[in-house]
Amino acid sequence: MKSSFYEYFNCSSKEELYQKYKNNDKEVQELFKYFDFLKAKNTQDWIKNKSDLVEFLNAYAPAKNELQIIMLNASGQIRKYKNFDYDTCNIKNILKEIYDNKATSFIMTANLPDITYKKLSNLYNNPLQRMEELSEKLESMVGYTSHTIQIITGENQIITNNYDNYGEYKPQDTKRNFLSNESTIFTDTDEYKEFMNYIAKEELRGLNLLDDREKIKEILIKSYSGLSQENFGIILYDNNNNIKDITNLFIGKIDNSQVDLRLITGILLREDIKGIEILHNHPSGNLRPSRNDISLTEAVEELSTLLEKRFTDHYIIGKGSIFSFKEESMIENPLRNVPSIKMEKVAEKTKILNTKKGKKIIKRKEEELELWI
Repeated sequence: MKSSFYEYFNCSSKEELYQKYKNNDKEVQELFKYFDFLKAKNTQDWIKNKSDLVEFLNAYAPAKNELQIIMLNASGQIRKYKNFDYDTCNIKNILKEIYDNKATSFIMTANLPDITYKKLSNLYNNPLQRMEELSEKLESMVGYTSHTIQIITGENQIITNNYDNYGEYKPQDTKRNFLSNESTIFTDTDEYKEFMNYIAKEELRGLNLLDDREKIKEILIKSYSGLSQENFGIILYDNNNNIKDITNLFIGKIDNSQVDLRLITGILLREDIKGIEILHNHPSGNLRPSRNDISLTEAVEELSTLLEKRFTDHYIIGKGSIFSFKEESMIENPLRNVPSIKMEKVAEKTKILNTKKGKKIIKRKEEELELWI
């Protein structure tokens, strides 16, 4: 197994990998599959109940005589799944997969076509009992949580370790198998994050906010959907609404008190830009803006108005989809710099309230506001 994200694709740097990506090199075909996976809005990323599990198995069930481990995080989000040969797999191999993929819990499934529901309880070497013993060892020795254990029988029934019938197994014709590949281990690494940020910079630069809006959203989905932490970034554009650059300012939980407005102020003071758009991802996939998201949007909107720059959108990127504050009318008149009433609040945040320059700006904006009213 290769030791890094770049090595997995036989590259030594983000630039080399990007060139292979741009040239449709056969060595990076898995990367294209992964991007397709990220863009698939119907991709199932969670298992939280019985129906979720049945849906997952219909799409990704193990082959005949295979044992499958579905690895989850604490929220029930799928980290990865791995299939083993049922007869030869052992606890060491299973434990290594769970540990390497930073899972906190798992689901165990076997596809055993020679088994029927009636035979299960009478079998001397009951497969459900064997799987339950494996599961109990993982729980008692290491502390991993097993949600459920089940087998798919020769009658296409999904039977749990409580001998409940979960429903009928109806496999789909097509499968996305990239999740089971070892390269997904690298999606939590700094190299993967660096590469995705590099893709965003290279592909967004020069696009027009108005003419290329759908393409911009597609690139943001590709670059940010697969990140395991929240990333906060800023798109900078010029007088012609052409993107000059995109930069990441913050990694971690997005909070108005944590995002340093002084860094945004420094960008807004640049003479070569007309305005900005901000963005961040929700690793959970939930696109609904939080209170912190809304508060931050208001603060950046006010700051942009104060410094006479445009602030035209705030994007939230989820799993294969994107939320736009502008499209949801949550930013007022984004292409017109209508003065804000909350000038004192912004000036206080940017530490200029008590300076001569700050007072002059506030007075001028208040006079402009009277003209608007």
